[in-house]
Amino acid sequence: KMASALAAGCPVIIKPPERAPHGSAVLAEAADAVGLDPGVVQLVHGGPPVAQTMMHDDRVRAVSFTGGIGGGRAVAHACAEGLKPAQLELGGHSPMVVMPDADLDEAAGGVAALLTTLNGQWCRALGRLLVPAEQHDELLDKVSAVLGHLVVGNSLDPGSQMGPIVHSAHLAWLRSRIAELEGLGGIAHAWSALPEGDGNWLAPTLVTGVDPSHTETEIFGPVATVHAYDSVDHALELANATPYGLEAYVYSTDEDAAMAFARQVRAGGVKVNGASPISLHLMAPRPAWGISGLHDEGTRETIRFFMGSRVVGVEAPMSFDS
Repeated sequence: KMASALAAGCPVIIKPPERAPHGSAVLAEAADAVGLDPGVVQLVHGGPPVAQTMMHDDRVRAVSFTGGIGGGRAVAHACAEGLKPAQLELGGHSPMVVMPDADLDEAAGGVAALLTTLNGQWCRALGRLLVPAEQHDELLDKVSAVLGHLVVGNSLDPGSQMGPIVHSAHLAWLRSRIAELEGLGGIAHAWSALPEGDGNWLAPTLVTGVDPSHTETEIFGPVATVHAYDSVDHALELANATPYGLEAYVYSTDEDAAMAFARQVRAGGVKVNGASPISLHLMAPRPAWGISGLHDEGTRETIRFFMGSRVVGVEAPMSFDS
């Protein structure tokens, strides 16, 4: 977002999340190190009151926000008062549909990647795993084999494959969500060993046995529910049964059939046989449908958002000659 705003010729104010401020600080230091004029990139720390102050300031002409649904609604309301454009990339609750002909080893690897990327705390993480009923147990066994060898530890350790949850309060909230699903009849499956001692550690967890009607909201952590389906039409119904529409994933050995299915999923992006949506193409847009956001993101799209549109011209003289 910062790069796109700068490319559009705009100065930038970055308000990083309170629980993860350090990466943004490094960006601001890098901007200073390359000699950008003072004020071109500014960094402001703080919570919601600081953000509200910034968004209501007339000097702020546009706001691009990544975060949760609640924060997105607050940004949208604040920008609406000043009729400022707001680009919102919000929550996701991504389904992964394992087609009946899928390679289950590849699908299991995708499940592990979607649960552990950014320690499971990303908007495009796995939310619901949809698998043919007859392959349910076999796929779980394969996922357990992958996650059973996962190395959980310090994120700065090159040997670590997954780090801690960002904050103890969020860890407590994730545990409460797992307990809630267990209270609805779910069985939580976790196979990864955790480091000894204190720390915000949570093993990637799949929860089986919960009715899909109780699993329609984002968890935002390394936790997903598993649902068996009886037919491809049933899988599509389950995939489209939430108000989100950010990302979805389809695994199949029949690429044409997978693409045909993917086109019916209500999501801004659908990745076939992969778990990295951004790897499709550098210039691929990242749309968000439903409550997952407003205004497409992407290299071109975000630059255009910060530029706005303009028409400048000279009207040609009119001639009434016959």
